[in-house]
Amino acid sequence: MTTALIGLLGGVLGASITGVLTYFLQRAADERRFKHENDARLREERREAHTGFMAACDRLHRGDYSPEAMAEFRRTRAVVLLVSSSTDVQKSAQKLSNFLLVRQPQEEQRGNGEENRRKIDAAYGAVLKGFIEIVQQDLGIDPAAIQASE
Repeated sequence: MTTALIGLLGGVLGASITGVLTYFLQRAADERRFKHENDARLREERREAHTGFMAACDRLHRGDYSPEAMAEFRRTRAVVLLVSSSTDVQKSAQKLSNFLLVRQPQEEQRGNGEENRRKIDAAYGAVLKGFIEIVQQDLGIDPAAIQASE
């Protein structure tokens, strides 16, 4: 009888320990899955914010300073600043904004020739490239892997 009781208690205790361990292992797996899904969602939001901002920048660079273009630019810039915790991304977005709102209009006033337009385009391209490189780092994109796949 005592042996049967000890066997029964051992079985119940073993099942309880197994159940508790299973619960904690499942909870840890669920937390890892949630974190991964959340990180992926936040990364996608940042990617969308960055691409929207770059499109608005291109619109201004092409010379569209209409109220609608400026509103889109301000909105997309604000979203980049809100969703990015990277100070490098924020600084680079500010640099791109300064180029489009201050430097480019000043450069356009200095001359209307084709040579001046090429200089502005090259300067814009360099500032935009810097922004893209910072964004790629923020999103964990390896530029070398992109070049290798092309």
